[in-house]
Amino acid sequence: KGQVLRKASADEQWGYDVAVAEAPNGNFIYAWTRGWELASGVYVREIEYTLLDCYGQTLHPITKLTDHSDATLETADYNLALAVAPDGRIGVLWCQYVFDSDTSRFNYNVCFAVLDASGNVWTAPRNLTNNTTWGARSDINMPGFYDSTIAATGDNRFVLAWAREHWTGSAWVTDIYYTILNTDATQVRSTTRFTSDLGQSDGHWDPNLAALSGNRVLLSWTRASPYSDIHYAVPVSYTHLTLPTNREV
Repeated sequence: KGQVLRKASADEQWGYDVAVAEAPNGNFIYAWTRGWELASGVYVREIEYTLLDCYGQTLHPITKLTDHSDATLETADYNLALAVAPDGRIGVLWCQYVFDSDTSRFNYNVCFAVLDASGNVWTAPRNLTNNTTWGARSDINMPGFYDSTIAATGDNRFVLAWAREHWTGSAWVTDIYYTILNTDATQVRSTTRFTSDLGQSDGHWDPNLAALSGNRVLLSWTRASPYSDIHYAVPVSYTHLTLPTNREV
């Protein structure tokens, strides 16, 4: 009752990858990627965000989380995901590519940042995958990262997951990787491969995380073989994502 359609951003934002999450106090964090062309002709996509109350009133103005205004190569943030922990800190996860048009080579990574409950940057954007490999997508063992997802547990930890893909020369291999961080971005669990694609058209992608009671998460994903089935796992321990079940829906 009394709902009003509001626009979070200004006009002509060229916004993509919109994500939203509710904080324990009822406020909402909105984030998106904004594409624009620099004066040099280089195209970039940056992350912007704002914090609104439950009535749509602005608590924190639209702010850049990533700034590529000094980029000399095409740089794009994409697959944006948000989660808010019980202590109010906001985890922001995304993938990023840099493209060199002169050599037609890409570099892919996964990045993460933390905002505080007021929308201020608590932990500046950091690279989680530290991939330094450049190449075409079809180059052998050239990694690409996609489908980033995040959930917050009840004891103030962020569980992060994404898909990693590469070409072996005979098949595409796609697996789900994850890591677990405290809300100050210190690491609880190092980056770990969760699935095992054997390079036989049985790739795993589209991971999705949902918080459960008992400081656990539910991880679901799509597996290619044999019929693009949906699988899920409920871990015994959030710190190790041990699989008591790996079920097909």
